[in-house]
Amino acid sequence: MARVPSTADLVLEIRDQADEYNVQAKSDDAIIRIMSRGLRFVASELSRTWEEPLVVQACYSPAHYHRDRGFPLPLDIFEDRVTYVQVDTPAAPTPINYRSYTQVTALDIRGSRSFVPVAAYQKGRSLFVVPQPGASYDILVDYVRLPDPFVLPIGRITSVDLVGDAVGVDSSTFAPALVSSDVTSQLAYVNLIDGMTGLVKATRQVQLIQGSRLGFRATPNREIVEGRHVQGPFSADGPYNLDESINVNVGDYLCSVDGTCVPQLSQMFTTYIVEYAVAEIGRSLGDASAAIAKQIADRGEQAARQQRAGRPVVMRVKNRSKVWGIIRPSSYPYVPA
Repeated sequence: MARVPSTADLVLEIRDQADEYNVQAKSDDAIIRIMSRGLRFVASELSRTWEEPLVVQACYSPAHYHRDRGFPLPLDIFEDRVTYVQVDTPAAPTPINYRSYTQVTALDIRGSRSFVPVAAYQKGRSLFVVPQPGASYDILVDYVRLPDPFVLPIGRITSVDLVGDAVGVDSSTFAPALVSSDVTSQLAYVNLIDGMTGLVKATRQVQLIQGSRLGFRATPNREIVEGRHVQGPFSADGPYNLDESINVNVGDYLCSVDGTCVPQLSQMFTTYIVEYAVAEIGRSLGDASAAIAKQIADRGEQAARQQRAGRPVVMRVKNRSKVWGIIRPSSYPYVPA
């Protein structure tokens, strides 16, 4: 299988296409920021047409539900997009109707509780369920996650020492300026990136740097950094374990805790992000017109729409749709403002 390019590879490709090798005019960090802007744009388009690649699930305990504040939306939610809500009942997860807050307030009876709420709604930066959930079953919330921004790689892993809890990285591409063993520095915290998917496998704290060999702390000084849980030692080399322990493989990457250094979306969008960055560099240097940038944006929208081809499609029909020829009564009482 061909190696998936890292962000460092994409920066070189962008410089080649833009014919811009002056790092003083455009630094690698500046190009990475442009790529991240393109990523956010294409993720926004993708979430409106085929959000499945960005959907993850959060589990909320009913014990943490507050009647006036509900459940806080996940910190990594993208554009506040909740796609599906369920109750984790013993037999199987039971779906909850996700409605507008104007349709369910009449069901929010003070003091009432239910093991299986009948509806959920969003208000502000919180998610509410009605009636108020009982203390038995967790609430499962599927949502569109914020895509991890691009960062430059620290290095590609070439060797793994499970006994010493350390890895060796390719000395020819190792970037020591991006990592530190100082416990007070955020550079001491790094993400372990799957070399094929770009997903963040784990976040570790660096304890020791010897040449291109990095050792990690078994007990990190901080539990959470940039919203990520800092984990302990790695597990055996190989595929993902069923117990969800951390696997590290030769070919994975290390990068800063701020993001990922391998694209997480399909190759189509990687090509778009390169084109977007080339157009932005040209525009900033006065070599590209607004029309070219518009064409690039249109190609991003078209790529997002084409992702639907050959995939399952769900039709969403409003209660007052003319398709059915009649006005369908709502299942929830209407409460005038």
